[in-house]
Amino acid sequence: MEDHSNEFNQQNEEKQVIPALAFSDNAIKYLKTGAGWAKFIAIVGFVFTGLIVLGGLISGVFFAFMGNQMGMSGFPFPPFIFGFIYLIIAIIYFFPTFYLFKFATKAQDAIRMLDSNNIEASLLNLKSFFKFSGIMIIVVFALYFIGIIVMIAGFSFFQSHFFQMSQQGMM
Repeated sequence: MEDHSNEFNQQNEEKQVIPALAFSDNAIKYLKTGAGWAKFIAIVGFVFTGLIVLGGLISGVFFAFMGNQMGMSGFPFPPFIFGFIYLIIAIIYFFPTFYLFKFATKAQDAIRMLDSNNIEASLLNLKSFFKFSGIMIIVVFALYFIGIIVMIAGFSFFQSHFFQMSQQGMM
């Protein structure tokens, strides 16, 4: 009999009851203002994403046309790759913009309808925005680090190469 009571107590200790979170009038005002600015930034982000896609299509067509005119001898890789890179950048840029827009619309809906489900959904999208942004920052820093290492290795290679050429009297 005693085993069941200990099991019951352990289950109650694991389930923590968290009281409902109430927002002050100032907190609601700040959330409303922040959501409005987030929506503005997201809309501008969508416009820039569209411009990046448009730029990618135009540059892809332009460089492909120029490559055909030049016999593709001026490019070390297929010319359409420029447009492809723009499209990849646009796809990467779209996701944080989408998360920010979803945060803003859900937060505005939550304030308008006083709905806790919408506030939860808005905070989920805000979390996703920051998570995606943080991962992208880590990736960019890693690429910078790799780029610096490659640059240092390249400089040391060329320095030793030029040193050997100067020793042989070729320079």
